[in-house]
Amino acid sequence: MDFELLGLLSKAVDLHQAWQAPQNCSFGSYVGIVPTHDSAVVATVEALRELHPKIAALVDGDAAGLEYVQKLCDAGQPNSGVIIRWPNEWTIEDAIGWVVDANPEACIADIVMENPPATCADLVQRLKSPDRPAGGLKTDISSYEAVVDAIGSINACRARALDLLEGLVIVQRRQPTARFAQDPNNQAVWIFQP
Repeated sequence: MDFELLGLLSKAVDLHQAWQAPQNCSFGSYVGIVPTHDSAVVATVEALRELHPKIAALVDGDAAGLEYVQKLCDAGQPNSGVIIRWPNEWTIEDAIGWVVDANPEACIADIVMENPPATCADLVQRLKSPDRPAGGLKTDISSYEAVVDAIGSINACRARALDLLEGLVIVQRRQPTARFAQDPNNQAVWIFQP
């Protein structure tokens, strides 16, 4: 679902940018997002490595994500690419919550869906949950679109989304950015800094 959410986030920022250098989003121009099948991160990186010299893998900050980091490093990744991961215990849904949290009241109020979330924390919990009867939104593309549309309509949230996306571009160039820090125990890994 990272593929869907990052693509939608990029689109929302692009649709509302002023086309001025400080507000210009280069994510869509420099980053190609490839979804993995059933979290087959290592296999996808292996397959793509022959096609492009700089493959970046984005993994969660949970135990499975840390396992992917280890497997990628054991397989020789990042080669000339990088491994990017969310902070400990974070997933893409937490990053979306961080973006919404730039102006949570306005953004939550702007989400157009049946049974909208009450708070930013509620939104993140529901984005992580596949339990539809309990309000879960995981893999619900129309709900993802509603959330990202709201992000795009709120200046502070859109600016934070731009900050995240541009940070992803910068770190893939292995340049310093306040938004990502190299893991002191593994120089191939860059960790998001909210």
